[in-house]
Amino acid sequence: FFVMEWPWEADEGDHFETSQQAYDHLAPWLHAHASRVEKRNKEFTIYDPYYCVGSTVGILRDIGKQKWQVINRKRDFYADIRGNLIPEHHVLVTNPAYSGDHKQRLLKWILNEAADRIISGKYPRPFALLLPSWSATKTYWRQFLQDWNELHGDVDAPIFYICPSAKYKFSYVTRDGPPMAPFYGIWFVGGGSPTASTVSREALRAQLPESVTVATSFRQLEKQGLIRSHTDIKKRVTLNENRRRRAEKYGKQKPVAQEAPKKKAVAPGTAQPAVPGGCRHFFSVGCNRGDKCKFSHAVAG
Repeated sequence: FFVMEWPWEADEGDHFETSQQAYDHLAPWLHAHASRVEKRNKEFTIYDPYYCVGSTVGILRDIGKQKWQVINRKRDFYADIRGNLIPEHHVLVTNPAYSGDHKQRLLKWILNEAADRIISGKYPRPFALLLPSWSATKTYWRQFLQDWNELHGDVDAPIFYICPSAKYKFSYVTRDGPPMAPFYGIWFVGGGSPTASTVSREALRAQLPESVTVATSFRQLEKQGLIRSHTDIKKRVTLNENRRRRAEKYGKQKPVAQEAPKKKAVAPGTAQPAVPGGCRHFFSVGCNRGDKCKFSHAVAG
């Protein structure tokens, strides 16, 4: 069903449409970048490479009062990368598929495109990715930040996070599903020139409701309860009942398996009196499975 409906390998759990509320929280950032583009008498273009059912286009065009171009096409994003068919755009805004390695592949493309732009004397394109808050603790995001900072050298290239106080709702488009996500979705935001990044971040702080905050560090995410600190993770492991019981019983040593009783050797082909639960092959012509046999090789009497 999914392969026929979408031109790429799709997972059923990936088909959630981003809510109006999530885009509304991003709106001040979008308007800040759009104003810089429109001052040059150009049409502001947003690119979302992950197509679901296309509602993204209408929502973002409404936010831009129908002046913005929004590209969200029913195409294979990765095939377009290979074919050098990515459309020209000013900002990347997307809620990528969460299954498989989609997030990692997206981050890799952002880094590669940023490197190409820096080589050509341009700033990386601004991006806003709607991801589960726990993504910030994952190795792929930490590695992305390290590579991102190394790519920019001495140039300030801040990454920040738009954090709602309540979980975003999503529209499950393939069948009836839970409207509320089981995780906190937050916007991971970066790119652009240092000036544009600062202006857009301050626009968010000035215009967002008090229930939405802009975090600039992992520590701030921890304070809001959006990610666990190393101390919390350690405490969680300590309080895990199964782990605690094993630790009390065995300490730091792994339990030693008890040695199985030695079996009486019997020459193959020698008929022996059977015992309950015994290996019938062993008692007739001789079992050749040895220790791998799950039945008893004991001799009656």
